[in-house]
Amino acid sequence: HLGMFAWGKEVGENWDLKLAEDLIGRTVEDIVARSPASRHAVVLSGGDLLHADNKENRTDKSGHALDVDGRYQKVLMAANRLMVQATDAALRRHELVTVRVLPGNHDDRSSTAVAYFLHAWYRNEPRVTVDIDPSDYWWHRFGLVLLGATHGHKVKLGKMPQIMATRRAEDWGATKFRYVHGFHVHHTEKTATEGGGCIC
Repeated sequence: HLGMFAWGKEVGENWDLKLAEDLIGRTVEDIVARSPASRHAVVLSGGDLLHADNKENRTDKSGHALDVDGRYQKVLMAANRLMVQATDAALRRHELVTVRVLPGNHDDRSSTAVAYFLHAWYRNEPRVTVDIDPSDYWWHRFGLVLLGATHGHKVKLGKMPQIMATRRAEDWGATKFRYVHGFHVHHTEKTATEGGGCIC
């Protein structure tokens, strides 16, 4: 939700674009530095990278007003910088990097713009693959492991094993360990299920 604006006197803590870019950037650098070096890393944006998807600062579906810090283009460029920072950090630690930007309910169009920006940015970097698949789902097979992800605003996480088995039938049959991640739920209750042959 990059670009979200909050006033501390109203909600208890200040939050703006500058604070977000600084904190998220430092956190990503720290997490990548702590990860063990590997041949292949994935940089996965789970959707809602941007808080607002238009200049009107309203959600498309419901028209809810959004508190946004800065102009749409300013937030979009900050998102691009953060994704480049995350990808570059992964490149310093890992041999190959795959990048995928999933669409969310707050950034359905912006996620596409960020993905194509990264695709152009890394066009001459053979170690980076930017996945520009337009679907709401991401899949990746690694040996006996099949990974999947979706933001979760269009499908409940518990339905993902069926979608994974249908859309990636060959990979499903060749793997023993299957995991799917969702990102849409923002409250403190967390859910993990193991139904349908997949941990969600």
